[in-house]
Amino acid sequence: MGSSTSVYRFHFAFLFHLWQFSSFAVSAGYMALMDAESQSNQHGAQSHTLCVTYQPRFSKIPPTADDANLIPLVDLSNKLGCSPSDFDRAAQNISGTAVAVSRGDCTFAKKADLAQSLNASSILIIDYKNSTNLPVPVGNQSKDYNEINITVASVAWEDYQDLIELPAPVGVKIYAIKSSQFDPNMVIILFGSTLITVIGALASAHSERKRYNIGQNDSQNPDVQQISSSRRGSSSPDQVIEITPILVLFWVVFLIAILLLLYFFYDYAVFFFIVIFCIAGSHGLFTCLVPFWSRLLPFDHHIPQRCMLCIKEKVRITSLLLFMLCFSVGIFWFVQRHESYAWIFQDILGVSFCISLLQALRLPSLKIITLIMVLLFFYDVFFVFITPLLTKNGESIMVDVATGGKGHHREMVPLVFIIPLLNHHPASICTGRPFSILGFGDVILPGLLVVYNANFDVHMKSKIVYLITSSLGYLVGMAGCLVALVFMESGQPALFYLVPATLIPTFAVAFKRGELHTMWTGKMKSPDSNRNNSEDTINGDNPDCSNRTLENGNEDEMCDEAADEDDQSLLMN
Repeated sequence: MGSSTSVYRFHFAFLFHLWQFSSFAVSAGYMALMDAESQSNQHGAQSHTLCVTYQPRFSKIPPTADDANLIPLVDLSNKLGCSPSDFDRAAQNISGTAVAVSRGDCTFAKKADLAQSLNASSILIIDYKNSTNLPVPVGNQSKDYNEINITVASVAWEDYQDLIELPAPVGVKIYAIKSSQFDPNMVIILFGSTLITVIGALASAHSERKRYNIGQNDSQNPDVQQISSSRRGSSSPDQVIEITPILVLFWVVFLIAILLLLYFFYDYAVFFFIVIFCIAGSHGLFTCLVPFWSRLLPFDHHIPQRCMLCIKEKVRITSLLLFMLCFSVGIFWFVQRHESYAWIFQDILGVSFCISLLQALRLPSLKIITLIMVLLFFYDVFFVFITPLLTKNGESIMVDVATGGKGHHREMVPLVFIIPLLNHHPASICTGRPFSILGFGDVILPGLLVVYNANFDVHMKSKIVYLITSSLGYLVGMAGCLVALVFMESGQPALFYLVPATLIPTFAVAFKRGELHTMWTGKMKSPDSNRNNSEDTINGDNPDCSNRTLENGNEDEMCDEAADEDDQSLLMN
């Protein structure tokens, strides 16, 4: 795997940052709950709770079910409510009731104005039968919000069919979804996301330290500078790649285009991301398990060279077996992704991908990392906080895409961790998804800084000063995001908190230690500067395992690990 593979990993890191942290424990847009209760004495107490959308600019609704009054429902679902004649047969019964009419032919405001003229307390507008997105009732003109003061709500066609099956007469009451409260799953999100970044950084630093030590041994011992020609022709999968500011700007623009493509063509684009996740997640799982697998099954049997299609060199049979098992997990998730337990496999694949990517991908300098994080900081802020002011329904484009808002099926873009809510929340009636989500990008993008700091510690021999600094910054930033989620009652752009919480402490510590310029430019002295052959860099060199003449005692272990890396390269290239 050469530098092109490293570039692909960088592209994945950008592509997987389409989503921020969001919780489905909070109401989205203007959602509310409606309790429908049968008042028939013959059939006993029967009730049904369903989700509606409402417009608070027409009229506020009670904050809880206890504060709401049960009012009679008048079913005019066979009428559109666009002319007084639609209400004629029930005019004497409409006063003080909630009247239900079908959507169509005229505006929400006109329907509400006619119902209000007949002294109705509320109007319930039944959405189209095949509609997938329940609309928020809006006024046609600004004056409508001043003239109409009854509750105006929309209900899905399917939900209304369940409602009218209750024995008549039926009473309804509409009330707000209770404000989001702390859920224990936030502790899992806080420490789990931090742990993933730390594990990825430690794995990367471990690999960097081995290369650093090998480089020192090679520069000091001429007998071990010989490099196998088979190794010389390939680059390490965790190679430092050249990332320019122009490339970063290009990818931010591309990221915006992808998000808008999903927003407008969700039903088609979502399947591309499902397939990408299946492949990338399986690859990540394979990469993470290879070191443990080799110790569990220490067999050194290989498939003959060029025996299999697309595999030009020898591959360990045990590695091929692991490869097949990992992709079986990905295929199993793909087939079962709609099942209630599918989130377990999605999270396993997601954690594996994030750790393997953080271990493998290193950016060249703090300057590039800062540019990436600052640009994506504004990307998050715009698509979460600004786009609700630009869309008709007042919904964030990012939240809408992440929740599959415009989809006509059950598919969701799977580039997120799914963390089930541990406390029951009534908002799950509206969302249908009793869980929180955390976008992969909110682990990977700040994780790139944590990884860079861990590797900087290795080169500067500063123990783990920078790793601890950025890891604690990530923990504090994620905690701030969760606190804001609870109090602001809406999905939060995690980078809004993570970028300053990780970058500022890093800059402060580097400035205090007098290493800011070195960290900013990434020009760190490595053992390679002492080699006679300038083409053999730390990132691409491995000991010549075909002729094991190393004098230190770790020869076999290093060669076995190098073979594992080659197996990964051959199987995944």
